[in-house]
Amino acid sequence: DKLLKLAPDTANLLEGDVVIQVASINLKPGDLIVVKPGERIPVDCLIQDGESEFDESTITGEPIPVLRSPGDSVSAGSLNQTVSVTLVVEKVAAESFVSRMAHLVEEAQNALFKLAAALARNDLYQIDPPVYCLFDDSVEFHLDFVALVVDVVQIKF
Repeated sequence: DKLLKLAPDTANLLEGDVVIQVASINLKPGDLIVVKPGERIPVDCLIQDGESEFDESTITGEPIPVLRSPGDSVSAGSLNQTVSVTLVVEKVAAESFVSRMAHLVEEAQNALFKLAAALARNDLYQIDPPVYCLFDDSVEFHLDFVALVVDVVQIKF
């Protein structure tokens, strides 16, 4: 839940010369939004106009703001710090980096619950090790948590 709260529920949709506040879940790829200093990015976007510094520490852990220019991507939950920017929506809210991270955390918590239950029953063979793919298709990061824990448990006993 805390991860999902990083991205705001509303966005400033740019329609012609008019800015309209809409629900972030209604944004679709190709929409233009305006993000002012002090506002968080509602969905994953590309910068179309403006150059600003973004605090991405809640996502990356990096404490130093990052300068982003037209053509650069910014992730949902990043905090715009210096000037208003116009962004092009890349992904719907449910497919944003923050949403995917929240989903993976939930799956990992469920896997831990299943592992704990299997350990309590001494029935480790009933668990299918989940393999998670994180980030974009171009970056593969696999976490085979259950298999790792099973290996550790077998080594200890």
